[in-house]
Amino acid sequence: SKFTQQELPACKPILTPQWVISTFILISAIFIPIGVVSLLASRDVVEIVDRYDAVCIPGASSKNEKVAFIQNESVNKTCNRTLTVPKHMKAPIYVYYELDNFYQNHRRYVKSRSDSQLIDPKNANDTGACDPESRSSSGAPIVPCGLIAWSMFNDTYSFSRNNLQVNVSKKGISWKSDRDSKFGKDVFPSNFQNQTMIGGAKLDSSVALSDQEDLIVWMRTAALPTFRKLYGKIEMDLNAGDSIEVTLKNNYNTYSFSGKKKLVLSTTSWLGGKNDFIGIAYLTIGGLCFILALAFTIVYLVKPRKLGDPSYLSWNKSPSVTSSPFPRDSLGISPQDVKYFKSEIIKCKDGSKKFSKSQLNDDFCDCPDGTDEPGTSACPGGKFYCNNAGHVPLTIFSSRVNDGICDCCDGSDEYDGRTNCTNTCWEAGKVARDKLQKKIATYEEGVTIRNHEVEQAKKAIAKHEEELSKLKNEEKVLKKLVQQLKERKEQIEKAEEKERLEKEKEEKKKNDSEVKADEQINSPTEKEHEGFDDTIGNLDDPTEEQAVDNEDNIMDEVGTGHDAESLLSSSEAAKELALDDEDNLMDAAETGHDTESKSSPSETVKQENDGSESTEGLSKEELGRLVASRWTGESADQKTKDVDDATVEEHDASQSTQLTDHGEDSDGYSSEMDGENQKYDDNKYDEDTVDDEEVEDEFEEEDHDDSTESYKPDSDDQIDFSDITTTSSSSWLEKIQQTVRNILQSVNLFQTPVDKSEASHVRKEYEDSNAKLSKIQSRISSLDERLKHDFGMEKEFYSFYNRCFENKQNKYVYKVCPFKQASQVEGHSTTQLGQWEKFEDSNRVMVFSNGDKCWNGPDRSLKVRLRCGLNNELTDVDEPSRCEYVALLSTPALCVEERLKELRQKLDRMNSEQPQSRDEL
Repeated sequence: SKFTQQELPACKPILTPQWVISTFILISAIFIPIGVVSLLASRDVVEIVDRYDAVCIPGASSKNEKVAFIQNESVNKTCNRTLTVPKHMKAPIYVYYELDNFYQNHRRYVKSRSDSQLIDPKNANDTGACDPESRSSSGAPIVPCGLIAWSMFNDTYSFSRNNLQVNVSKKGISWKSDRDSKFGKDVFPSNFQNQTMIGGAKLDSSVALSDQEDLIVWMRTAALPTFRKLYGKIEMDLNAGDSIEVTLKNNYNTYSFSGKKKLVLSTTSWLGGKNDFIGIAYLTIGGLCFILALAFTIVYLVKPRKLGDPSYLSWNKSPSVTSSPFPRDSLGISPQDVKYFKSEIIKCKDGSKKFSKSQLNDDFCDCPDGTDEPGTSACPGGKFYCNNAGHVPLTIFSSRVNDGICDCCDGSDEYDGRTNCTNTCWEAGKVARDKLQKKIATYEEGVTIRNHEVEQAKKAIAKHEEELSKLKNEEKVLKKLVQQLKERKEQIEKAEEKERLEKEKEEKKKNDSEVKADEQINSPTEKEHEGFDDTIGNLDDPTEEQAVDNEDNIMDEVGTGHDAESLLSSSEAAKELALDDEDNLMDAAETGHDTESKSSPSETVKQENDGSESTEGLSKEELGRLVASRWTGESADQKTKDVDDATVEEHDASQSTQLTDHGEDSDGYSSEMDGENQKYDDNKYDEDTVDDEEVEDEFEEEDHDDSTESYKPDSDDQIDFSDITTTSSSSWLEKIQQTVRNILQSVNLFQTPVDKSEASHVRKEYEDSNAKLSKIQSRISSLDERLKHDFGMEKEFYSFYNRCFENKQNKYVYKVCPFKQASQVEGHSTTQLGQWEKFEDSNRVMVFSNGDKCWNGPDRSLKVRLRCGLNNELTDVDEPSRCEYVALLSTPALCVEERLKELRQKLDRMNSEQPQSRDEL
């Protein structure tokens, strides 16, 4: 954070003489008046102080005698004192007792009390901190307990003036907060000062602690050994010269610890009691600031100095620059800036000023940015250039110039002669030169590898772009074909739906006619019903079998050919036959119904008897027609004639179908057996078609494998597109187009009823074409995603795509996948360090951002710095700041020829600049 890195905004004022003098004058102007006012307020307070501890012990001179006197209760300790009022004292006049050398701030003394006992009578037994004054000899708690209450001050004072008693009020001498919050109104003293060891004053057990203000004042302990405590207030004025008679009882023992006792009468001012310290302190500080301001002003006017001039520093008081063995006009100047300092008038680099060449390195800072002092320490922000011939050049801060430490290996930074710096650049540079030679060797080999990878990358990109263009063209054509197949499939589905509805309607009509026929047969007498029941049953079965046989014969005659015209003629014939049968059946049903309603039962019996006699010489088909004629009332001969005519037409149509070479199935109104045969034929056709397509696909795969180039970048999401790759003059796309044309040409010839074989074939072609279209689109998307990235100026990073580089450090495995993401793996747990964002610093840094969020911190991010290396290797993963990772990746992609030339020139320069010895320094 900015706080831990000490980057918070801060005010850093520059203390110029003007600011310092002004500040001192301002302080003195404020403090001196405050001190004068405070001192005058303190001097207005009238105070009478009388020490009486020494004079109120008659005949006692030694400490032991004084202690014995004060501890003797039988001795009268009354003492009379006379006080004279020096000045008029305005009421209220405060009466204090002052003790000296009494340490109320002693730790054990301060803690010897029970605040909970003082405020609540329920806590009377809370005396744990009050030892040794916690309980009486009988074990009862002492209230108030502790040494503070036990040692309460017990001297008493009474005042009189002109033989008139002066009342002393003890009301309101304690703090109101103490009376209300620390001492309870229902807490009364008990067992207090009734032990063998008697302390100070005694308390009235009938008065609550909150009303005994002498105790409250005493219990507020003092911080210093000399203190005053309020005894009472005199609510009357005292005139100057008045004589005040004081009668006191010297009861309190201060003699055992060599203490002092004083009686104090004092008034107050707006600042409080008499206290000269505050006023004296303000006057002292204000006067001192005024004196300093005056002194600085005189110095600044008499002997001014330039702000920030480092020449006054002790370590800069050295011989001038002109004594240096190095030329002044080139001292500390880098080779790149030599031309900048050639002219006579030189401009500061920040553009603020201009200076002459004589001011260059004159040990006086003219430019704020230090342009004029590259070889001295005059400017705080200057930089000194160490040439270090034979070694690596170095730039140091100008403050390190002539500081007694050899920072440059050639000793150029210590030119004042006070420090002898030996030139060690050639010896020290040997390691640098060897390191540079190894680096050059790495670059030479890396450049070769990089050039090879760049060449391969360009070929791969060209190949992918060509493939992408071809796939987009094929996608455009295939979309149209798929749309045509989709439209035809929808037409077929509509026709099938219409055919299904017509079949349902036909079946419903047949069922209605059968129900009516059954009602006609069941209407005669029970005898007639029993007589004809077996006959009808025997006739129904052969009729159904005959119908099935006829349908099978039709299917066999039609075959599975593909001649559209023959198929059309056969299907139209079947359709006409079916329509004729339907019309005849409906007419027969209506006619039969009318006949039945008009004929008498006797006629019906006669017809049945005639029919039974004539059924013996009939075939099954003729028997079925006879039964139907009896249901409908139509003559059997007429029906037989109609059926024979239909049979002749059907036979002609069958013969016409058999003569064709490529026929199709008959019609959509066939029976279930016909549907099964149709399925069998469709499956057979589909299998043949699939076999042909598999052979073609295998052939195309072989051609595609043979034509694959040797360079193939690693890929973990490569899809097999062998079935969509153009390999020969007759491509798969042309075959699909031809197949679709044939299907549409043949299928468009049909109208309802729909041919089931062709419907299945259209659906299969639509699904296959749609699947191939999806593959093409997926491949196009993959290529677009790949080619949209920035792979460098020469596509040198193209081989990074779909590759990941790993590095294991301790328990973590760091995985960097360029153009995708970076992660940190620990066991089965994976933490995302970021998603690919961009290159930075001229493709020298890979940036991954928006990783997993740190707890109470930012999102994780990673920056991978690239350097030249012979292998792609991830190293040195670190976390310099919270949740911000850095890593180093060695790769041949960074081995560029321009950098190799620079390194060679640098090595040549180091070898040719072997310096001469400078031991004289």
